[in-house]
Amino acid sequence: MIVNLSMKILYCLPLLYNSGGIERIVTAKANWFVEHGHEVVMALSDNKKRNPYFPLNPKIRIYELNVNYLDDMGCHPLKWHINQKKRKRLHKSALNDVIQKENPDVAISVFAEESKFLYDIRHSCRKIIEFHFTRYHKVYSGRQGLRKMLDRWRTFAAGRLVAKYDDFVVLTERDKQSWPQLDNIHVIPNFIVNKPEGIAACKQKRVVAFGRLAHQKGFDRLVDIWQKVCYDFPDWRLDVYGSGEDEVSLTEYSESLIKNGSLVFHKPVTDVYREMQKSSIYVMSSRYEGFPMVLLEASSVGLPCISFDIDCGPSDIIEDGKSGFLVPDGCVDVFAERLRKLMTDENLRIGMSREMKKVSEKFSSTAVMKKWERLIEG
Repeated sequence: MIVNLSMKILYCLPLLYNSGGIERIVTAKANWFVEHGHEVVMALSDNKKRNPYFPLNPKIRIYELNVNYLDDMGCHPLKWHINQKKRKRLHKSALNDVIQKENPDVAISVFAEESKFLYDIRHSCRKIIEFHFTRYHKVYSGRQGLRKMLDRWRTFAAGRLVAKYDDFVVLTERDKQSWPQLDNIHVIPNFIVNKPEGIAACKQKRVVAFGRLAHQKGFDRLVDIWQKVCYDFPDWRLDVYGSGEDEVSLTEYSESLIKNGSLVFHKPVTDVYREMQKSSIYVMSSRYEGFPMVLLEASSVGLPCISFDIDCGPSDIIEDGKSGFLVPDGCVDVFAERLRKLMTDENLRIGMSREMKKVSEKFSSTAVMKKWERLIEG
């Protein structure tokens, strides 16, 4: 029998001020732990005292480590390498001080810079590392030459790194199979954050997408897809919510291909459910994911989804032809055909909406976080 114990949990991550998926789910898990009798402390390396983007329980205490790895972005490679080594020493020392002071039962890394040394800090706490991507996400990033070779080496080295932790958590069974056979590996998916009331009617002539405007999320592919259907459906629109390094180039690319104003890029919003409930289809064009929270959020309002069948996550959530469509990765024409089919057939959208709503029941916060409790209690 498992006895629920009050545990002190230390989360180690770069920052909380972004609107990204890692910040969203880590905030949600930390809030859940506190609401269920545990104590949570956070150590942030790059936050610069900015406010959390997502609401954080006021009982959670934050340590600002002021390492600031991100300050070296764009500098000369040699200077970057020297600075990063200095910052890593600072980071390890500062994190060690927090651990010795707080004496946590569990310390959790989100596979950021602290992952390279947290396991080596001398303390009896259970050290857990959790992975929010697919193992080969660096290889999928599309870099070439020496950087591509470096990405492959880092992917190989990650397999040895995670073996040094007490526990290693991945998000899907599909991703688990890509790692070496490890005694410490566990599969715990993400859960739906702030499950909403009500569902999408799926009668509005609106398609929606959310995500960081970066290479990984593949919004350039989505522009190509929308260009293939938008002129045949002039009363439909596609709204994309997000920000990122590709914002300017994506906006310019969209405007060069789509002249009827039916695709609009918007700034991120905190209430994604409100926008989903006003839509009829969710589209995801990512090149790779770990476990896409946005598809879980879409399922919670019964929004039919179309996604490339990438590593990893979409196939855990979408049942092809039943609750949405899975498209072979990179097949833009097939994606456009599936989108056209859903835009044309309201009854199909409503039927898929009912099936998608059933999917959401498997990913409740209680079901997922009970797995986390069993893990941290050993």
